[in-house]
Amino acid sequence: MYKKSLITVIILHFFVLVGYSQNSFQLFFPSSYNEWLWDVIEDMDNNIIAVGARNIQDYYRESNDGMLWKITPKGDTISKVFSFPDTASHFCYIEQKLNGNYLIIGAIEYLPLYKTGDLIVLEINNQLEIVSQKIVNGFDYYNTYNLIHHVKHIGDSYYIFGSGNFNGDNIPTISKLDANLNLIKHVIFWDWQCSSGYFMDCIPAIDSENLYIFTHGLTDMVNGVNALWVTDTALNVVQIKDF
Repeated sequence: MYKKSLITVIILHFFVLVGYSQNSFQLFFPSSYNEWLWDVIEDMDNNIIAVGARNIQDYYRESNDGMLWKITPKGDTISKVFSFPDTASHFCYIEQKLNGNYLIIGAIEYLPLYKTGDLIVLEINNQLEIVSQKIVNGFDYYNTYNLIHHVKHIGDSYYIFGSGNFNGDNIPTISKLDANLNLIKHVIFWDWQCSSGYFMDCIPAIDSENLYIFTHGLTDMVNGVNALWVTDTALNVVQIKDF
C-alpha cells in the first residue's frame, strides 16, 4: 500500500492541493456543478490523485456520482465521473496498491428513496478504468449518506468511521474490514445520539492494541465540543475524554 496524504482546502467549487515532495503549487478547477473531495494522495509517479463526488442538482444528493481527479507533475489534469445505475454514490478514500493500481472506498445508496446503502470498493488502473468492483453489505439502517466520515488503513485492517440516521437521530458508527475488504464488525454507538457530530481522524496506539479517535460533537458537551475516543481494535470503547 502506498499512500502519501496531502493537505486539502476546499473553497466553493474549487480545491487547492499542496504537495510536499515537490514545489508547492495551486490548481483551480472551475465547474458548473457542485464538486467536492474527501481524500487526496500523491502516487508513486508524483501524480496527485483526489476522490470525491459531483452533484448536478444543487445539493440534491440523489444526483451524486463518485468522482476522481488526476493531476500529473506537468500540470495536465484529468477528471472522471463514475456512475452506477439507479444509485447515488460518493468516494471517500483512495490509496495506491503495490501493483500500481488505486483502491477507492466510497458509499453507495439505492433507489427508490436513497435511504439504504452499502460500501463500494473499486480497484482502478492508471488509465482510470475499473479493474474490479465490490459491494460490502451489512449496513441496514435508515439513511446511509454519512456512512463514511473518515477511513483509516491500520495494519491489515480498514476502519470506517461514520454515522447513521435512525428516525431523526444521528448515531455514530465504526466498521472494521479485513485486508480483503470483508466486513468484520459494524458497531452502532446508541448512547451517543447527536445532531451533527462526526469523526475527524484516528491514529493507532504505539502498542497497536488501541485506537485514538478524534471527534467533534461526539461528547456530553460539558467540558467541550471535542472528544478523544479510545477503543480497542475490536471497537470496544475504553475511554472517552472531552477537551
